[in-house]
Amino acid sequence: VPTYLKDDFALDPAEVEARITPKTRAFVMVSPNNPTGAVTPPDAIRAIAEIAERRDILIVADEIYAKLVYPPHEHLSLATLRGALVDRRAERAVAEDWRDRIGIRADDMGDPVGSLSGGNQQKVLFARALASDARIVVMDDPMRGVDVGTKREVYALIRAEAARGRTFLWYSTETEEVLGCDRVFVFRDGRIAAELTGDAINEDAILRASFEMGAAA
Repeated sequence: VPTYLKDDFALDPAEVEARITPKTRAFVMVSPNNPTGAVTPPDAIRAIAEIAERRDILIVADEIYAKLVYPPHEHLSLATLRGALVDRRAERAVAEDWRDRIGIRADDMGDPVGSLSGGNQQKVLFARALASDARIVVMDDPMRGVDVGTKREVYALIRAEAARGRTFLWYSTETEEVLGCDRVFVFRDGRIAAELTGDAINEDAILRASFEMGAAA
């Protein structure tokens, strides 16, 4: 029987634990509808996650809470999950492998992703995508707000993966990222204003296409 925890008010770990019955098998954590995000403090969310682990209760969390309750190795296992069973030993091996490859800085890969710095949280999400066997990876402005050092590390990783035959579809609002692509589509008013390749990929051409339909081709 699932217990639904909807965060339209501050959740208290003690009250949540008091709601557990012998039939409780899962916590379903749903973020609030208000635009300000979760109102329950992160420490309280993690305390609820610890209660669930101690009481052998499954947690099903939406995207907002996933960063707070799932550690990196569980994020990574989502990318390679096949069937309904999880091999925890293999899960941790994958996590340690990608920790070394992408340089995830964490004291313990069992800590919630939300406890990591913003740049390392982003690295975990990249590792989750790249740990899969997907040939095409879709990215939606992934480096926005990330520190310069992390950006450089991720750019190098993407170039290495692309050299191995993977395709990256990358939506970006940062010109520096766009200039590093092999092919660029500039959109304006919901339509493709320009398709640029090779030496035609430059800041001037991108700006012309962004503001004047048909100026670049």
